[in-house]
Amino acid sequence: MLPRPRELFFMETARWLDVIPDALERFWLRQLSFCTCISLVFVCCRHDSMFLVMW
Repeated sequence: MLPRPRELFFMETARWLDVIPDALERFWLRQLSFCTCISLVFVCCRHDSMFLVMW
């Protein structure tokens, strides 16, 4: 027997509620690591330029 549309809808919704947080978490982690890399590069570049100025 096939589940009724409403049951199917709830099952789908529950599945998406399981999937979405994982995807968001992965996205945020990727964004966070990207931002960290950018800031590290920026800091290193500024550090180098300060070295150049000091030299």
